[in-house]
Amino acid sequence: MRNGLRDVTTNRRLRTCGLPLGVSDVALIQNGDHHRYSGLETCGSGWVCPVCSAKIRFRRADEISRAIARAIEAGYGALFVTRTIPHTAEDELRTTLGYLAEGRRWASSQKMVKRARAEAGYLGCITAKEITRGNNGWHPHTHDVEVFREPVTPKA
Repeated sequence: MRNGLRDVTTNRRLRTCGLPLGVSDVALIQNGDHHRYSGLETCGSGWVCPVCSAKIRFRRADEISRAIARAIEAGYGALFVTRTIPHTAEDELRTTLGYLAEGRRWASSQKMVKRARAEAGYLGCITAKEITRGNNGWHPHTHDVEVFREPVTPKA
């Protein structure tokens, strides 16, 4: 995938990502069960590069996972929420992204949502945006972890 990206991008960092730096040899470094290369260029693009974005997503997911685990151990509550919108293959990505953002803003501004969050001790939210593509076109959605002062359980 990264080689294919080199053929279509004009961004220098993306074109050279994964290639030898040229000043030293490429080496495989082992640290216990972990392996990595040294001497290779990296672009650090979390949105475009298939290799760098996977590394960044993994690290961020690990950070969030550990933070939420510590919060739950400390007595806080957390809910995992996925938000999406209806879409078709004909919808442009910029349009569906705009609708998703607009819908999230609208929902969080509703008095009922504000009241429920206040009653539950809402502290904040960690959000990850994900965009996939399939038979129905672009599919933007968010994965959110909402954090509360205490464990949250549904009311009967």
